[in-house]
Amino acid sequence: MGTGIRYSCNSCNWDYWDLDDIIFYIDDKLDYIDECIASGILHEENKIAVKKSPITGRLISRYCKHCNKLVKFYIINKNKSGLDLKETRSLINELSTNKLNKVIFALNEKREILFDKINSTNNQCPRCNNKTLELSQLKFCPNCNKGILNSELIQI
Repeated sequence: MGTGIRYSCNSCNWDYWDLDDIIFYIDDKLDYIDECIASGILHEENKIAVKKSPITGRLISRYCKHCNKLVKFYIINKNKSGLDLKETRSLINELSTNKLNKVIFALNEKREILFDKINSTNNQCPRCNNKTLELSQLKFCPNCNKGILNSELIQI
């Protein structure tokens, strides 16, 4: 079972579910990206797909108030695709439905995972290079900038 926060606007009805423990994987043909909850019980087909996937990692959503956009941070912790950072970044940007993405390699030369969180050294927006914010830090709706952003804890 996963948890997260559901954000909603009291003015424009914007609604966003910011779930904990979201992972992503790219299929073995490198033509599809999927997101799923890592905690709790993964559907059996997702477990198999993640295991077979050449590129996997964590997915964290943040907000850039300068660009007024959600930024998805793809933190790669497995890359057996043969693609370098630039090629992997290009592939993820091509496959993702989100328009503003930041791809971060969390592996060292020995393929050991260095980190899986966003911190003050790696939380910049890829478009404007300003610091991004967690949605919980916002008071007003990121969609209309007028309504109050409400939040509630959810379990899935």
